[in-house]
Amino acid sequence: MLRNGLILLFIILPITASALTFKSGESISSSNLADDAQFEVGPSFLIPNDVWLAYNNAPKELKTDVCGQVGPNQTAVNLLPIFIPERVKGLNSRMDNFRSVEGFVELDELVMKMSEFVTIAHANDAEKQLSTALTSLEIIANENGWVDTKSCTKNGYLSECEPAWQQKDGQDLAESMDWGSTQMRIMHLYYMYKALLSNSYTKDHNRTLIDDWFAVFIERNKRVNEVYFGMDLGWHWPELAKLFDVDRTAAQRLAKRMIEQLDKLVLEDGSLKDRTTRGNRALWYHYEAIGETLISLEIARALKVDVPTSLDVRLMKSVQIFIDGFENPSTLNKWASKAHNSIYKADEQKFNNTLDSLRWANSWFYIFQYRYPNHPASKRLEALLGSAKRSLLSDGMVGVGLGCIYEVARKTPQN
Repeated sequence: MLRNGLILLFIILPITASALTFKSGESISSSNLADDAQFEVGPSFLIPNDVWLAYNNAPKELKTDVCGQVGPNQTAVNLLPIFIPERVKGLNSRMDNFRSVEGFVELDELVMKMSEFVTIAHANDAEKQLSTALTSLEIIANENGWVDTKSCTKNGYLSECEPAWQQKDGQDLAESMDWGSTQMRIMHLYYMYKALLSNSYTKDHNRTLIDDWFAVFIERNKRVNEVYFGMDLGWHWPELAKLFDVDRTAAQRLAKRMIEQLDKLVLEDGSLKDRTTRGNRALWYHYEAIGETLISLEIARALKVDVPTSLDVRLMKSVQIFIDGFENPSTLNKWASKAHNSIYKADEQKFNNTLDSLRWANSWFYIFQYRYPNHPASKRLEALLGSAKRSLLSDGMVGVGLGCIYEVARKTPQN
């Protein structure tokens, strides 16, 4: 169905506001939050208080300079695909067939577009554009976008689905990849929705419709168990996003356990368990896992959980491994040659030619510079990113252009 008629429909929808309710009956609303001063934080589990306060207190001119100006009068039609797919179906384990997979490209591009559009609009306090983003989510929800993707869970536990990596070359089709890729991207839209499309922008929008659509996918998330790289750190981020609105004391306990387990995945030499060993994709998986690690540390800080100093030190080694590997792929051979779930060729890494072209997991460049401003790796990253810094504006791995927020915070004079 074309978008134009639907936009007119949503213009006249009544003002509606309600909490997000799960099938279990627990309601997510501000009245359920723990009344505890230690949790005076921003609107998102992703962003610690020091960062959010610095960003909010920054002069508007700085935000505009760093994050860009509001673009032309974009409509929901421009943000959405021509047709909203009913599902994702057909991914192989390696995901190198994604361009021909039903519903995948449309969802992936939606997350990227929304991430950039909403980040810029929020930095400019542009209510009209933020309203456009909400209209887009209403249209998707009304059409049950991607809801028919096969779920691989029942009550939070894995049910029957074709597992991934049954073939070493990763060319096997896997329902678990369809489900997992869909779940992660919808969750990233959810993180963006909760962080930047706050109650102050809900006028004339049907929040219940959007919340109910997100609830369908939240019910399909896997229960958290052990921490591992991938799937938003083994499904910990989606659970923490939910607990952040329900019970921040419980969220703090989970975040503490998350950091304790994550500590074991960042190895002594700076390599990352089962990531730096991924053959000719080792640089990519190492890069992505650094992103998961740094963002997880920020989540911990948002919930007042201590980060071990030794983990910080090893992570700095991880960043140096990435920079060395980006500049000279042969430096990764000693790890990549183990070819974990991958193909290995000496001195070869499949990766972007420039850092600023990255649109997934790229927030960590700016998180690292904010947390470790005097580290040599921060200076090197800044040089490699160059002056354009398009990577500031969107990050498909979290649905929010955290780079914009952290860069503004870094450049805001501290009192």
